[in-house]
Amino acid sequence: MTTTNQIVTSRSLINSLTAPPQHGHALSQVIAQALPDADKNVRIIVGGADKLDTPEHNDLIRAGEGLVRRVLVDTARSFEVRFERDGRADVIDPRTGMPIGYEQMKRTVVLDRRGAEGSCAFSDLLLGVMREQGARVLNTPEASALAADKAQTMRVLCAEKLPVPPTVVFVPGQMGFDALQRALGVPQVLIKPAQATEAEGVALVGSAKVFESHLVGRAGEVWLAQQPVGELGTSYRAVVAGKEVIACVKMANPGRVCSNAAQGGEVTSLASVPASMQSLAGRAMSALGLTVGAVDFVLDKGEDGLGLSILEVNSAMDWAMTARACPGVRIGERVLAALLDGPRGAFRLAA
Repeated sequence: MTTTNQIVTSRSLINSLTAPPQHGHALSQVIAQALPDADKNVRIIVGGADKLDTPEHNDLIRAGEGLVRRVLVDTARSFEVRFERDGRADVIDPRTGMPIGYEQMKRTVVLDRRGAEGSCAFSDLLLGVMREQGARVLNTPEASALAADKAQTMRVLCAEKLPVPPTVVFVPGQMGFDALQRALGVPQVLIKPAQATEAEGVALVGSAKVFESHLVGRAGEVWLAQQPVGELGTSYRAVVAGKEVIACVKMANPGRVCSNAAQGGEVTSLASVPASMQSLAGRAMSALGLTVGAVDFVLDKGEDGLGLSILEVNSAMDWAMTARACPGVRIGERVLAALLDGPRGAFRLAA
């Protein structure tokens, strides 16, 4: 069995993707332990999201059918927070116009799906008050903000000695293409904004002219320049809920820079997850303080053979495309179980 620091050869990686996945988390047992017998209503609040009718949110509602009385899905922006003279903080229920009481708050779970939207003052305030009053909040605003910033993610991953592509963080207009070429030692450089989703702004550039044209209007933003590693247009995603990698897919878009489904990539299931990928995904999620999310990898050809490099970590991944590729994995159930199994109040890092 490979360990975190060992190199995985391409043959051993392919051979490891043969056995059927094992999933044994009993959602009914989690709900029985997490909720009072008398009232099994679950309110799921989607932090920062505008739309409720999405495949992911509907998946969560279906996951609770027959196990809880109701699964209510609301957006964070539909709530109000009131501070009273006696020092009490109330969260106002948009359905009733009344404060959410302590007993109700204990049955409230929050799935923060802000992604690259990053920190939002009101959502941070709301989720903070809810957490203080006993709600389960996953991922925490602090963890989501870290993961939403690719530059900060690189900082945290490197501090944990996790493998990442050689990267330079730069500000357009303050560092030229020639300097990036010299720093990374390659003729072509992969650039992307530090805060973006669905591969927005990602480009492989090989000249100063293309570099400057691509960054028009982006002055003052934070960007990443990376040495291209692995096979262009191919990456692997490990989806994590709780402390487990619950699904893994290959994303391929041959001949293109970006591999993800939003850019037309084909998503296929991997039968099982290599031990090294499970270990790296778990360490990356723990380092960022995430409990639900996805870790994207590339096969990185180095001096010692083929290994894995972490491209990025997503706290607000859209798991619909993974669910379609992995019909045997009930992702909504696993995410709901992770939400209900999480601690009230103070956040616990995944092991």
